[in-house]
Amino acid sequence: MTKSGKLPKHSFGPTAQDVLSHSGNSEVYSAFESACRFLGFDNNIYYNFNVGIEAYDRHDLRFYHGLSHGQLTALAAEDETRKLARAAALKRAEKRYTKSVLTVGGWYHDAVYLQVDGGLHHTIEEILKQYVTFSSQEQHHAEIHNAARLSAVGKIVCDVFGFRPGQTIALSAEEDCPGGLNEFLSAIVAAHCLAGGKKLSRRQRKNIAAVAAVIEASIPFRPSSLFEGLYQRLKGVGLSAHKAKITVKGAVLLANHDVEGFCGGPISVNSTLEARFREYISGTWQLIPEANPGLREDNYTPALFCKAIRNSHSFTMIKLNHDNIFHSFRGVPNAEEMAVMREHAQHNLSLFDSYMSAKIASATIVEAIALSVDPRGETALRELVEGNKLPDQIKHRFEGDEELIHKFLVDRGVDAPMGWDSRQSPIAAYLMRTIGTKGIYDIVALAAKNRTSDVLDHHSFLEEVGDTHPEALRDIASSLMKVAIVQQMGAHAREHILTRRVGLLQQIRDDLRM
Repeated sequence: MTKSGKLPKHSFGPTAQDVLSHSGNSEVYSAFESACRFLGFDNNIYYNFNVGIEAYDRHDLRFYHGLSHGQLTALAAEDETRKLARAAALKRAEKRYTKSVLTVGGWYHDAVYLQVDGGLHHTIEEILKQYVTFSSQEQHHAEIHNAARLSAVGKIVCDVFGFRPGQTIALSAEEDCPGGLNEFLSAIVAAHCLAGGKKLSRRQRKNIAAVAAVIEASIPFRPSSLFEGLYQRLKGVGLSAHKAKITVKGAVLLANHDVEGFCGGPISVNSTLEARFREYISGTWQLIPEANPGLREDNYTPALFCKAIRNSHSFTMIKLNHDNIFHSFRGVPNAEEMAVMREHAQHNLSLFDSYMSAKIASATIVEAIALSVDPRGETALRELVEGNKLPDQIKHRFEGDEELIHKFLVDRGVDAPMGWDSRQSPIAAYLMRTIGTKGIYDIVALAAKNRTSDVLDHHSFLEEVGDTHPEALRDIASSLMKVAIVQQMGAHAREHILTRRVGLLQQIRDDLRM
């Protein structure tokens, strides 16, 4: 970066040949280059593309929102443009325009993801400090520079987002400041790269505004009515009513693509309900370790695992307004398409509720038993459950989707990033085939009742579960005891710890027989 804020004319980091030989990058770069040239941004195209590479390619942090996510979103521009062309009878130039702004906006839309990245890449940081000042080391709030200090590019992005110079922006909306910080900063990065520190023509300013609008539309889980405001703001920065309408419709389609994991994939693909749920749960299992860095370690505790899946379940089933997952703007997508997306998503969410409840119930039981063995809560989850075996006979008559859920608990069918969770959930599967969904929900309710500020009253919880489901708890305690015995036989250096664990597990099992 030069002192003037202009982009250098040479590439940085790996050579162009190295970057473009990476899986998928060559195809995306070709689309990105074509889009930039059509929109009037011919300079530093490789550099601008590589800024996205630097942002996304953090494989140790971004398991879902990594490089492949950026690639697929940029490439989705072609399909989404085709959909819009059918719905709105776009002319040839309008199709080229739509595809171009969606490609560039899609490539940059998650360039900044503060809560996942744990700090900005130095290239991104150098760009952003010319536009905002972060309020804290955690970088969860940023103040936009005042009007005198903010460049014309920064003002365009502010106008599109409805923000003003000097305003503080948060990751999520708060009482005194709006949310959307990640998307706003991603749009700043895109606009800065496209502008290249040069004086912009009127056409270039409008095209930067359109790219920023695509990124603004990717702010998730908001009412569709807000897109009317985006449409008006685009007209306010100089786009014609017709072009503003096309831009917002395309942006909404790409935003829906960004969350189509809730459907388990595109609705145009003829998939089974099982395949759609596997796709959905696979994405969820990539998102969970992004939000819970402790799960990336081998020795995380039952309490940490339990908190992570509880939070995922709570956000998805309680905090998230399911009506705000997918969006429509002036009939795009149409009512029929919206109904199909929502139907697929609702079925996946119903299965997710049952699947996660079984995981939470089993994890809380293991957490409670672990606290009984080690009150400090330092025992690693893997030490307790690896090699766990439970009775496999089905004592509960499956109803509704319980058999499918049991199948996924026996083997989810997809691996977790860094192996943070096994594909098999033997304790959860055992609970499903012995006490069913109703019994599992009972245990989840007892877990919530006996937990205060993330601290589990394990004595009361085990006592109440023992009263309602004594056989299930006894079988689980016996199984964990066998695991501890096997570990004791193979770890002489820790024999005194394991002997104590076996003894306490034996006591728990014997108490349940009384």
